[in-house]
Parts: sequence; structure tokens; C-alpha cells
Amino acid sequence: MADFAKKLPKSQMFTFGVCTCGGDAGLTMKQFSKLYPLSSSYSLQMPNNYIIGSDTDDESKIIQKITAARKELERMAQEIQRQEQVYRVHEGGLAGLKSHLANFGFNKFARSAKPFFAGDRCNGCGQCARNCPASTISLRDSKPVWAAQCFQCLRCINECPQQAI
Repeated sequence: MADFAKKLPKSQMFTFGVCTCGGDAGLTMKQFSKLYPLSSSYSLQMPNNYIIGSDTDDESKIIQKITAARKELERMAQEIQRQEQVYRVHEGGLAGLKSHLANFGFNKFARSAKPFFAGDRCNGCGQCARNCPASTISLRDSKPVWAAQCFQCLRCINECPQQAI
């Protein structure tokens, strides 16, 4: 996102940003606003989809989060239409520590794509390679191969029609 933000043309118009998170957003929106000034900033809690090292939310928690998110989106939309300057980001405890030290550690050590592979269910459709936002996945002999590092968005896992990754 930082690379994307740096390329955006600066504007005097009303701008806003929304980040999704599993709970706390840390200082993400403050850091982003340094790269691209925002008039309003929001965080929106969504169901956990990071399946590496944790379980996803159960169905009742997912429904609860989606219901709350819909209400919050309506509130955001009204504020944005009125061009209100709002900072409603749930930074959480130890936001600086999470956004600096933990983020550094994650980017340095946890973005390895080494654990990723396609199992026997893979039919070589290439959807993972086409949709990878990091352009990390290529096809070799009709099977996905990951480069050294990725964004850890897990899109390849979540969107694989064969559940092969």
C-alpha cells in the first residue's frame, strides 16, 4: 500500500481511507496519511482470515462482525458524503510497538513464501498467479511456484477453486 500511496497524485479535495483489520489497526492510518494526506481515516473490523498460526472466527463471530461492519459503513458513508473530518481508527493497546517493531519483524521474517505449495488437487488453472497482488506466483509445468517473499495476503489460499494450496 505504501508504494501505491506514493504514486497517487496529491489532491486538495476531500480524501479518506479505510483499513480493515481483525481487531486493532495500530498506527496504520497515521503512517499512511504521511504518504498520502487524508481528510478522514477509519478502521473497520472484519472476520479473521489469516489462517497461518491462528484459527478463523466461528460463524457466530463472523455474523456479528459483518453486522457491525455494515452499520459502521453506513455511518462512514454519511460522514464522507458530508465531508466531515473524522479520525475513527481503533489503534488498540501498544499501537506504536505493533506498528513499528512487530511490523518490522513481520516484514523481515514472516513474509517468506517457502511454506506455500500446491497439492495434488491443483488443476493448473492459474487463478492464483493471475490474482496475486505481489506477482509472486508463476506457473511452472502448470503448477504454481512462489518466489521467495510475498505480502502474506493469503488470497491464493482463500480463492483457490480446488482448495489445493
